[in-house]
Amino acid sequence: MTPKGLRVSIPKKVMDKEHELRLKLKCERELIQKTIKRLHIKQQNSDEKIAGFKLDLKGKLKMSRTWIENTLQWLNKKAQTKALEKKKTLRKKFQQLNEEKKQFEKELHDFMMENKNTNLNVNKKVVYNNSSKELSQKQIELLALGLNFAITPKKFPLIEYITAAEKLCQSIEQIGDDESIEKAQQIRNSVLNQIRKGVGMKIKSNLNAEEHKLIKEITEDQTIIICPADKGKAIVIEDRETYLSKMQDQIDEGDYELNGRKEKTILDKLHKKLTTQLKIMDIDLDDKKERYKYLSSAPVLANMYLLIKVHKKNFPGRAVVNQTDDPTYKICKILTNILNPLAIQSKSYVENSFELKKILQSTVIEPGYIQASFDVKSLYPSIPIEKTLEITKQRLYADESLHERTKWKPDDIVKLLKICVETHFKTLDGRIFTQTDGTPIGKSISGPLADIYMDWFERTYIYSEHNEFKNHLKIWKRSRDDVYILWSGGQEALDCFFWRVNYIDPRIQFTIEREKEAILPFLDISIKRYPNKLETKVYRKETHTQRYIHWRSNHSRNCKLGILKDLIHRAHLLCDRKEDLLEEIQLLTLSRTAGPVGPLAGLVGPLFDIAFEFISTKLERFFSRSDLGTEEKPGYFR
Repeated sequence: MTPKGLRVSIPKKVMDKEHELRLKLKCERELIQKTIKRLHIKQQNSDEKIAGFKLDLKGKLKMSRTWIENTLQWLNKKAQTKALEKKKTLRKKFQQLNEEKKQFEKELHDFMMENKNTNLNVNKKVVYNNSSKELSQKQIELLALGLNFAITPKKFPLIEYITAAEKLCQSIEQIGDDESIEKAQQIRNSVLNQIRKGVGMKIKSNLNAEEHKLIKEITEDQTIIICPADKGKAIVIEDRETYLSKMQDQIDEGDYELNGRKEKTILDKLHKKLTTQLKIMDIDLDDKKERYKYLSSAPVLANMYLLIKVHKKNFPGRAVVNQTDDPTYKICKILTNILNPLAIQSKSYVENSFELKKILQSTVIEPGYIQASFDVKSLYPSIPIEKTLEITKQRLYADESLHERTKWKPDDIVKLLKICVETHFKTLDGRIFTQTDGTPIGKSISGPLADIYMDWFERTYIYSEHNEFKNHLKIWKRSRDDVYILWSGGQEALDCFFWRVNYIDPRIQFTIEREKEAILPFLDISIKRYPNKLETKVYRKETHTQRYIHWRSNHSRNCKLGILKDLIHRAHLLCDRKEDLLEEIQLLTLSRTAGPVGPLAGLVGPLFDIAFEFISTKLERFFSRSDLGTEEKPGYFR
């Protein structure tokens, strides 16, 4: 009899049944033997420690043998009593949770039966074909799998596994002690064992031959562009010329100018600025480790792409600059970590909807209060760079905890920031542009810089004693470019305040959304105002597709189930009323079983039989026991 936790499952279709059973028994036997050996070693270590304590009590403290034995018996008795009490408490807690679960399941079932005729639309539109190309139904269904759908590779990713494992082991060995070296060797052995099991497996594709052919046809068509929507996980197909026209509209609206220099010249100049400043800061770039830490090994010019706003008329684009592997990429990430603590010190800062909900729960509502939200138009490209860097420098000098995050001086940090905000990028048609002011969406440093500027803006104009509307602002909470407002001065005063705020800085312009029937959507929550309180529930835009990761995608089972658990957890945190919670769970349940349009389509289907999932899950368990985390990629770990 093999304990459940030590049973081994061999992937199907690897070998015949006789060999499979023989290998299974052999692996389980070895696993049991190793487990018993490990327990014996633990027991032996514990006995040695107890013997050592006995010697210390007898030799150093001159305790008698009888006293020591009586004390050990008393301790054993106390430990057993504690264990029984703990077991009793845990059993009681489990029974209580089980009863709550059954009660909730009953309420959910009754709610779904009562509202089975309610029109909960889970079959949302996923693919928006704005191009002149006609797509077949099969092509649309294939695109509806999502742009994050991971296709199973043809071959086992041997090099990726070995590279990731060796990189991890080398970083552990750098600690230098015997324990770290032994731990690294254990990781190598474990990874090697799992690779041996998986490298010979036959990998089943998650797309059939017809679907592969359809993908090839769509991706090879140079007349169309397939791009993501700005929000809601939708997919948009645009004609190439229309896409370029929308990109040009974004360039015309922003602070961009055409750069006539060659790509290599721009990269070399930016690289030289960066290396010169780093050398001034006494960073040894001749050291390979230091050079790898701060500089990209093969820098490329950033490129601009569009996210299409399907929730707006004429489907305009939002310009995003992909900064990955440009010369300042690594430095930007370091500077972001340095500046983030400054960004979150803002009086108006709210991290997410969960934090906002906590604030709303403690808010006392009085007659005449109204809700509204402000949204800064194109915040990142709109912030004035020179002023922002000046404010950042002042904040860095005033920051008493800066030395805990970095050894760099404020002047050096600002000089690096000046180099990093210098943005050059290519468009789809190969033209090169330079951003003359503001920061691009897509650069990691843009977020904290925007927060620092907006914090100064709020302290100077919103929270200032010179703001005649300050007493009407009961709540002003900002999450990056979105501001939630609870107002006590009436609609007319709110309009005047809105006009006054937009008059302050021509670059920082707000739009306003007022509550309708006492309900205001903000971030991913819907906030309803009652005479004495505020209540929330989960909110989604009409264009949200209810798509996250398709079950057929080459992601691990834990990743897919984790998404569903997170959605359920979010529902419990954000929904105040039981009816709203049950409705949200019902929506998730219908989405789950609605076929390919659900967030986890086919969730109740069989486990997707691929080599990577078998291996990645085993390794993830091993790493978790070793207090090491894993960063998952579709199909294998990093």
